[in-house]
Amino acid sequence: MHERYRAKYGKQTILYAPTYRDNELQAATLLLDVELMRERLKDKYVLLLKLHPAITHQLDIPEDDFVRVVNSTESMKEVLAGSDILVTDYSSTPIDFSLLNRPVYFYTPDLEQYDSERGLVTGYTDLIPGAPYQTTDALSKAILEETASPSQMASFQAKWNKYSTGQSSQNLVSFIQKNL
Repeated sequence: MHERYRAKYGKQTILYAPTYRDNELQAATLLLDVELMRERLKDKYVLLLKLHPAITHQLDIPEDDFVRVVNSTESMKEVLAGSDILVTDYSSTPIDFSLLNRPVYFYTPDLEQYDSERGLVTGYTDLIPGAPYQTTDALSKAILEETASPSQMASFQAKWNKYSTGQSSQNLVSFIQKNL
């Protein structure tokens, strides 16, 4: 899958997958400054935009060599597997993406507002593997400087995926057989 995305886009891919906000289910807006991302990253990257599946209205963003809007019918598992970098906010996608040992950046310009309206787990900024970025400027610089920490990602993965050993089906069958 990863090789297919590289061949399809010809560059490394950044998947921007924000979670939904209650007031945006029918009319999504992006907090990310796509033009600034284009200016800074277009030579090396392609930006894939994937909205939360609960959002019924697709973005009206013109696609070009830098920006691609991922169709709502495309599986998130496939998009994650094909992407080189994940940019997200309060979503659970970093847990799945961490299995790939690839960089994750957290773009959270509305951290206080989101926390007061929806609520976040206590200590959110301490739990995520990396710094939360409040501006597109800071985020794009971090991506260019490759500041994502492999050791922080490894710790995050070990914590959240400790039971993901590739033996889930066998473990389930063994559990059922033992408890019949």
